[in-house]
Amino acid sequence: MGVPYSRQIDLAFEQVGPFLQTAKYTFLLLCALQVLATLFLGLVLGLTLLALLALLITVNPDLDTERRAIVTPVMRRMTLGLGRRSGSPDEGVTVEPATHRRSERSEKRK
Repeated sequence: MGVPYSRQIDLAFEQVGPFLQTAKYTFLLLCALQVLATLFLGLVLGLTLLALLALLITVNPDLDTERRAIVTPVMRRMTLGLGRRSGSPDEGVTVEPATHRRSERSEKRK
């Protein structure tokens, strides 16, 4: 009585075996996708937080010294890099100091 019963169990496991292997691979694939989605979401949230912080520093007049120390050099590097990529390597975006533009305006008024 025990031998036919064990044969039926072995037969059932042989039928289910490929399904279990496929389920295992599917589970591992879903785990990898979940990890990648989490990393991507963290990157997007981190960049959004950084952009909001830079916007706050740029807009708030009380944080003018922080803007000059943090945001302005970063923006200059970004514009120089974009200028070099769009044209020849010798071409770059030149940034004039703000005092130079103000002095020209004051001379025009006189």
